[in-house]
Amino acid sequence: MKRSWLEKEGKAWVEEGIISKEQYDQLVAKYPNRNSKGLLTIFGGLFIGLGFLTFVASNWSLMPNILKMGILIVSLLGFYFFGDRAYQKGSRSLGTSFYAIGVLLFGAAMILTGQMYHYMAYSATTFFLWGVAASLVYGVRREQPLLYLTLAILTMGQLYSWMTYGESHLWIFLLFVIGGGFELVRLRRDFLALLFGFGYILQSLVFVFAGGHDYVWLLFLWLLLYVATTLSFFRFPSLQITSIGAAFLLKAIEVFLLDSWVMERLNVNVIFLIAHIIVAGLLVSLVKDRAIGILNLLLFLPVVYVGGDGGVIALILLYVVSIGYLVIGTKREAVGLVNFGTGAFLVSTLIAYVQLAWDFLNKSVFFFIGGVLLFGLSYVLNRERRRLSGNEKGGGGR
Repeated sequence: MKRSWLEKEGKAWVEEGIISKEQYDQLVAKYPNRNSKGLLTIFGGLFIGLGFLTFVASNWSLMPNILKMGILIVSLLGFYFFGDRAYQKGSRSLGTSFYAIGVLLFGAAMILTGQMYHYMAYSATTFFLWGVAASLVYGVRREQPLLYLTLAILTMGQLYSWMTYGESHLWIFLLFVIGGGFELVRLRRDFLALLFGFGYILQSLVFVFAGGHDYVWLLFLWLLLYVATTLSFFRFPSLQITSIGAAFLLKAIEVFLLDSWVMERLNVNVIFLIAHIIVAGLLVSLVKDRAIGILNLLLFLPVVYVGGDGGVIALILLYVVSIGYLVIGTKREAVGLVNFGTGAFLVSTLIAYVQLAWDFLNKSVFFFIGGVLLFGLSYVLNRERRRLSGNEKGGGGR
């Protein structure tokens, strides 16, 4: 039995009262979608659309503006029309591919129309409108590839705003965070959480640096993401790892830079400190695992305000966090915590070694001693990790 036929007829049966919604779900679940042509269909549709667009682009300069506008409008409506027809007939993969081409064509049409009539843009608002249009198309069909395309457009638009205009676009940032966050909570997909976390880090980087804000606001934005992951409806392990990993990387950079040009350009920001303290307190009150929560909070501390010793304190915090994970993981016999602590400890040791020994040792001696040191640490930590892993398996067998 063809699943697409069953889905179409089943909905009619539910509307007519022949079967209930629960029975419909059970019937559909008994016939998994084995249509292996779905991906090929999507790529086939995309290549046909791209072939058409490439042909038009190669002859674009020879056409009058009225013909160009006609081609853009007809093409845009045509892809949406055929996408809707394919979708209504049960060919969701083909319909989604046509919708995606229509979304891409909408953005290209805005850019080409501006070029035709010599419209000068001074911001990335075009990408914001493009993202809104993509969001509307996704809202109609709710197909995940369209959501991924929307997030990609918004991320690309924010990067374009930074590289072209040297500024961040607030509305793109808000649409990405609010719209993407809402769909993440609704769909609860791990892959979507990974994409959202990566995009959020990029968006916040542009928002802070292109907006001319002190870099410490990155810590605040990433702390907000980490606090959000402590809420039951927004708890995604990949998002927690993303926020913690970004803060860990920033602390590693602080080890090398806080004693140089950063200190000369940074003033104490009272608003940041107040907001940071409030969010940190919120984290302590919300997190269930207080020990891990407080340990992670150390990565978000603005050590730059300490002064000339900020780099040393950042290195100490890296060690405290890594050793803390090792101790807690060993006590709880949790292999995941030990693995994270092991990796963090090795990275912290490498950072300390580079920071302290680079200027004093011959470079060949530097790398030789560093390699021996890391091999020794890796052996000791991995032996402890294997011991805990063996305990977990033994405990599971009992």
